[in-house]
Amino acid sequence: MLSPKTRQFIERHIHGNPALLRLSAKPEEGLDIAFAVEQIAIRQQLHDKLPDWAANFDLVFPSRVSGEQSSSELTARYKQRFISGGSLMDLTGGLGVDFFYLSQAAETAIYIDKKEENCIVARHNLAALGRKNTEVRNGDSIVLLSAWSRPLDLIYVDPSRRDGNNRRTYGLSDCEPDVAAHKSLFFEKAKRVLIKASPMVDVKQLLVSYPEATEVHIVSVRNECKEVLLFVDTEQVVQEPTVFCVNLSPEKEEVFTFTFSEEESATVSYAAPQAYLYEPNASVLKAGAFKAIAQRYDLKKLGRHSHLYTSPELCEAFPGRIFEKEEVFPFNNRLKKELPATVPKANISVRNFPLSVAEIRQQTKIKEGGEVYLFATTLELGEKVVIKAKKANLSR
Repeated sequence: MLSPKTRQFIERHIHGNPALLRLSAKPEEGLDIAFAVEQIAIRQQLHDKLPDWAANFDLVFPSRVSGEQSSSELTARYKQRFISGGSLMDLTGGLGVDFFYLSQAAETAIYIDKKEENCIVARHNLAALGRKNTEVRNGDSIVLLSAWSRPLDLIYVDPSRRDGNNRRTYGLSDCEPDVAAHKSLFFEKAKRVLIKASPMVDVKQLLVSYPEATEVHIVSVRNECKEVLLFVDTEQVVQEPTVFCVNLSPEKEEVFTFTFSEEESATVSYAAPQAYLYEPNASVLKAGAFKAIAQRYDLKKLGRHSHLYTSPELCEAFPGRIFEKEEVFPFNNRLKKELPATVPKANISVRNFPLSVAEIRQQTKIKEGGEVYLFATTLELGEKVVIKAKKANLSR
């Protein structure tokens, strides 16, 4: 997998420019330059996403695509809560990141992948990582699962979201394997099923395929939505699933839970910007918890479709970004001319506004960055405004 010279080259040039290395490296016996440079490029790509793996020179990465499609360390560790002991079967092993972290919480774990190359790499990497409770199998996961006779505690599946023409797909029935068509097999073989869906999927449409779901987890990393997880506990019957809106960072885990019936029945009132301004995190927005979050934290909305919230008193528990309002301006031609004189640089966001951030920057010439935040939005009665704010001083 890695000759001593190839490994030495990777370690020595880990911070180098892959394109330049490919051109300048001198051929040596025992050194596979093309492979080494590819490994360097992948490790650089995974530096923030999978820091422990990127820094482990015993590991091998089959391709850049496998790195791009893999879970991050933060999201993989998050999935460990879905199993505590017992047996795990991962039907779509891939690079093996999710499998590795899930296997840490299981007693026994089976990795399955159709590609022989992925299985070879998985065996090597799992051994290098010291996992001894794992088994790697090459083949069709549905065929292997159908023949499986021992009880499973958790089936995990991250289906391929590409069709025969390599176009992205989002519905469960359009993925490989078809997790909607095979759910009765999953329920027969395991107590619990965990499905990783696209962050672009329609969550309510997801539940049409899996009304048996007990939980839905919408997982963001540093306020960017990365995964939608569908969890089914076959031993538990619920009237409707609980939705977990999760925002992960190395420092903390931010969670807001609600149900869709709670969202439907929640009431919300509207107000002009008050002392504090609140912007929900990406998972809350993805889930559509627009009224439930206002009711839960006793906040007013700025507008029905604006999804910005306000209050006279600070609510530190809010799952998202919190700002102190400084000024509110009506958005007009005069503001476009005068605002850049006092705010030459700012972070700009738009919510329910006719112009994009790029268009606002083009018309005002306000540069990006700095300590000032500008929110361009529409109030409940239709007034277009720009709110100048700064980040709130929080104890957390």
